[in-house]
Amino acid sequence: MNDDVLKKKVELLVETFYNNYDFLRVESLDDFKNSIFDKYLNSGLSFEEIQEKLEEEVINRRKNEDTNINDIPNINEEDEISNNHRNVYEKLEELGYLLRLANVNYYIEGGLVGYLKYNEESNRKHNNINITVNEDDYDNFKSICDTLGIKVVDNPTEEISNSDNQDIIIKLSSFKKLEDGSIISKRYDNDGNIKQDTISSKLASIVYGNETAEYRGYNLNIILPEYIYYLKSNSLDEKDKIDIEFLKDKIDKSKLKLIEEISKIENNSNDLNSMIVDDEFAKDNEEVVNEKPKVFEKKDNKINEDGFANTATISGMNIFAIILTIICIIIMYLAIK
Repeated sequence: MNDDVLKKKVELLVETFYNNYDFLRVESLDDFKNSIFDKYLNSGLSFEEIQEKLEEEVINRRKNEDTNINDIPNINEEDEISNNHRNVYEKLEELGYLLRLANVNYYIEGGLVGYLKYNEESNRKHNNINITVNEDDYDNFKSICDTLGIKVVDNPTEEISNSDNQDIIIKLSSFKKLEDGSIISKRYDNDGNIKQDTISSKLASIVYGNETAEYRGYNLNIILPEYIYYLKSNSLDEKDKIDIEFLKDKIDKSKLKLIEEISKIENNSNDLNSMIVDDEFAKDNEEVVNEKPKVFEKKDNKINEDGFANTATISGMNIFAIILTIICIIIMYLAIK
């Protein structure tokens, strides 16, 4: 593991212990960090081994406070949400570092965005990290996740739950940016079929811009929080409701209004186009249904533009001529007699 990544992970672990146990705060956080760094960073131990050593040290410090060992909180039974957050942020820190080195074009999506952006802990767990990546970087992204031991799921028909809820899973989708600036978002629907949505260049420039969240010195690419709020605003999911409540007083209302206006115009335009297509289809079908066989068509007894009578007119004139001829023959016959 990279030395910088190892240091960041150990630092995050130290802070977690320091914030959870009052008896550690007899010294400053910086002094506590430095003592742990001096002991373990260059020891050649893995992160897991350092974590075990740190747990032992925390317990020993509590013992030195002359406190009954039975009163020591079990470190392995930390609050589930706090433990979950630690795992999530550790993974994101490692992942963000390697993605930046590899110049991978990605965006973090979902409820985690707001908590990262405004640097606050949520009061719910985040077992699945939603990330969308440029399709040109798709394979590279998955390779980096494999290196870090992070499970990636891009099809919802795959199993995405864990028995112990400690493993972090990335729910992955992809996007393609077109020459006109619009974006085609690709993801699986709940039936395992690929779904494509087109985001206009105007909306894409806002949502898929340069928005970042700084976390422990690293800039993580994120979807605009206002767009997350817009997407979740009508959700009935309990987790979404928690996220909306968290975001509502923090987001930029002018950005939200702009997103709403653009989306409304585009939705109306799409509905209109759909109506036009449906109307034309209906008219085509109506013409086919109402079309009568030519043999039953009624003919107009008028002379056309070329001065010729139509078929019905010619037929009438022929009958009149025949009758007139017959009358003339009868008159001639009577005259002879």
